[in-house]
Amino acid sequence: MRILSLVFVNLLRHRLRALIGVAGISFGVAAMLTILAIVTGAIGMFQRILSTDSHYLVFEKNVSDLFFSSVTTDQVGAIRGRPEVEAAHPMLFGIVSAPDHPVITCFGIEATDTRLAKGEWLVGDVAAFGLRDDEVFLGARAAEFWEVTQAGQEVEVGRATFKVGGIFRNENGFEDGGVFMPLTTAQEFFHRGSAASVVAVKLREKVKDRRSKRHWRRRTWESSRWRTGSSVRATTVLRS
Repeated sequence: MRILSLVFVNLLRHRLRALIGVAGISFGVAAMLTILAIVTGAIGMFQRILSTDSHYLVFEKNVSDLFFSSVTTDQVGAIRGRPEVEAAHPMLFGIVSAPDHPVITCFGIEATDTRLAKGEWLVGDVAAFGLRDDEVFLGARAAEFWEVTQAGQEVEVGRATFKVGGIFRNENGFEDGGVFMPLTTAQEFFHRGSAASVVAVKLREKVKDRRSKRHWRRRTWESSRWRTGSSVRATTVLRS
């Protein structure tokens, strides 16, 4: 009891120091929870992509985070040119801030990306995606905290202002709170040239069995710069 009383006495005597300590701890906990939420949401997004839309994710080798991965347009074209590949969808990730919202995740995708067709469109439709460079499309949760209810409203994303072209609900909560823009717009916005962060690869029917997948991993990708993985946590480094 005496120790506890001394604790409170010292806190009262040094109120400013105690306040700074509490503020520092609170900031650290808030930052940790924010990062945990982003990572958990990203993992869920990749798991959903691999379970429904594709068989592999291709990204740059030896990067600390997929946000820093770089897969160029030429490399995406090389993937699409493989006879065993049915479809390849590049995606660019980026994090920006907005007024009253310190962390906003942006997704640069192509108009043919399957998540657009599978989404539940609340405002607008999939046909409008990518027609204008000054338009972005919001997930349902993002539209809620921005209080956007109709197309044509403007939102501030980072240091730029965009018009909202549509709103759609996504299966993944991480994506549902994000901003979607055409891949070329995202590349210009984030100064990434012609690069994407990852490529979701879907194989043709004849290579979907496990044995053929192993053969595809061993033989198809000859560039040692690339990785593919059957899940987010377990990636396979392909041999050069």
